[in-house]
Amino acid sequence: MEEVIVKGRVTLFVGLTQLINWGITFYLLGAFGQAIGRDLGWTQVMTYSGQTLSMGIMGLTSPFSGRILKHLGGKKMMASGIVLNATGCLLLAASQGPLSYWAAWVIMGAGMRLSLYDAAFAVLVDIAGPSARKSMTQVTLLGGLASVAFWPVGAWLLTVMGWRAGTVCYGLFALMSLLLLRCLPDKMSSPLTSGTQPTPSPCGLVDDSNRWSGWIYAALMALLSFLSTGISAHLPAMLAGFGVPVLIGTLWGVGQVSARLNDVFMGAKGSPLGLNMLVGGILPFCFVISLFSFHSTVSAALFVLSYGAANGLSTLVRATLPLVMFDKHQYADKLGTLLMPSFFLSALAPAIYASLLDAMGIYDTLLFSLSVSLIITVLSVALSFRERYRQVA
Repeated sequence: MEEVIVKGRVTLFVGLTQLINWGITFYLLGAFGQAIGRDLGWTQVMTYSGQTLSMGIMGLTSPFSGRILKHLGGKKMMASGIVLNATGCLLLAASQGPLSYWAAWVIMGAGMRLSLYDAAFAVLVDIAGPSARKSMTQVTLLGGLASVAFWPVGAWLLTVMGWRAGTVCYGLFALMSLLLLRCLPDKMSSPLTSGTQPTPSPCGLVDDSNRWSGWIYAALMALLSFLSTGISAHLPAMLAGFGVPVLIGTLWGVGQVSARLNDVFMGAKGSPLGLNMLVGGILPFCFVISLFSFHSTVSAALFVLSYGAANGLSTLVRATLPLVMFDKHQYADKLGTLLMPSFFLSALAPAIYASLLDAMGIYDTLLFSLSVSLIITVLSVALSFRERYRQVA
């Protein structure tokens, strides 16, 4: 069967949709959060409750994303998500109290699930199957620049016109990104015929042979998301507690983009299972370094840089592991179901980490993170060995 390659123009335009829509949703509160809290008289916990709610909505809508993709096609699915993102921004700009504020984030949560990485990856896999991996990596390079681009833009908009008008501009940015979807095909590729479709198993996976692999993958992604969201939410406070410059936190993005660039330069030829093992091996190393970061700028910088790299690679693991576990036509459905726990844990992670930091302090919280990373290592090894054995058998 001839390999299908995603056109460079498609990769570029899908990547730009990720840059814009990550910037105007996930990183919105990074630019406007404090101003929203001051204007409405809310605590930061109340302000950030909107984003927590949106991630919970992403988890609730995730199982339906595969069916939406099949029904609408990739272009219409992502367009629907972008319109929801724009609607959420406009409602947020008009909100005066908790109900309208939360409603805006509910709408954005659904929009984020239909327009961000996991939706984009499903569309690329639908176009090119397993050969979409290189395109996925390139898309994450642009998506990884969202905070770099939109935090300064948001800060400028906040200074010039305030958070409400700035959020309206964010909604307009989202609508402008609809033009980038014109390069996508209108319909999905031909689905498997009914005679060749595998019968789903009761647990929602394809069959008994990869049922346990699916559960391990779900647990692995949930714990990776939990660590990433919890650490990133409190990284500035942790760096301040280390007694080192908070600006070291910018190395997170450097490590993230550098790791993905390396994957691009290597031609994305490495096995997803090998990449999975690499992430599982790096994470404990990162948190061991973090324990020596108090009053050590070098150790703190190495921790942030290495964990940023591991986090950047984990996004690729999340996208590419299902390519070796499932058929192309099952990718969107299985990914939608198996990622549910990761969205829910991501929603809870900032609050859990805040409680841990208050109750135990930074050092013990990092020990807790090290323990979680060791569980991730075990799951990574277990999944890699199980999949290799299953494919040989």
